[in-house]
Amino acid sequence: MRWVSLCFHRFAGPANAGPGEDLVAIDDSLQWLRRCGFVFADLESTVRAALQGRFPDRPTVVVTIDDGFADLIPALPVFGRHGCPVSVFLATDFLDRRAPLWWDQLQLLLAEAPGAVRLQEVAGISWSARWDSAEERVRQGEVLIEMIKRRPEPARLTVIDALAGIVGAAPFSSETTGYAPLRWDDVRALEREGVRFGPHTHTHPILAALDHAQAKYEVDTSWARVREEVRQPLSIFAYPDGTPWSFRQRDCDLVRAAGLEAAVTMDGRWALPAAPPVDPFRLGRIGYQARIADLQASVLRLAVPGYGDPAKP
Repeated sequence: MRWVSLCFHRFAGPANAGPGEDLVAIDDSLQWLRRCGFVFADLESTVRAALQGRFPDRPTVVVTIDDGFADLIPALPVFGRHGCPVSVFLATDFLDRRAPLWWDQLQLLLAEAPGAVRLQEVAGISWSARWDSAEERVRQGEVLIEMIKRRPEPARLTVIDALAGIVGAAPFSSETTGYAPLRWDDVRALEREGVRFGPHTHTHPILAALDHAQAKYEVDTSWARVREEVRQPLSIFAYPDGTPWSFRQRDCDLVRAAGLEAAVTMDGRWALPAAPPVDPFRLGRIGYQARIADLQASVLRLAVPGYGDPAKP
């Protein structure tokens, strides 16, 4: 039998000013999975068993959460009600510096703009947009985010600084804008409750866009910070973005060289095969889907061999 790893990022509620998953929908989804006979397992033991050639005998779901937003705290009781272990991957500079992640900074800056912005050859980026609604502004911001996400961090920061100059905005504090990260004290308290924490780079760059030294710094620093702050660090890494273009074999090698046991992606290898070989540094995940119909299609197809195959009963 296969297992499926679900990936979450943010959760809707008073602690979150940005987009997030609805906790009632998550509760419904977890109930549906249990009714279908799925069991919930923790990531570390499931990965270690698979690497030894031992796979679940029942359909199994593993829950992971990326980045380290504070809106995780009110969401955890929902997972706890269903006996669902949670593993969290931390972008450690987010917790250290306590400023919004770069894509949130960009959207916050656009929210301060009068309805039109133009960038001309800023770090090699030319972009202009107009909008007459918040929804269109967010959509235009997502276009710009896609344009710069593959650029090295200095280029991204140059674009953000240029936007700040255009709109005349002061630096944003994640404490006052609803984009707050966990505090390290929160991390330690949650660890005592059974939550596991692993590294997700330091500044959340696209690793494939970095040179070797920069990529090594991101992997090594995030793993060092997690080990410094956490009693039982999770020795599994999560690649930012995680799609095939976002990391290279070099980055898998850097994760291995840092002493980590495994790494998770979002690259389409959504469930482990039902038998070896398993590449521990390219383990797949799927993004959570709130609509039960979509979740059914994804999870059942991946976790139950032959599900959805018209040639099989």
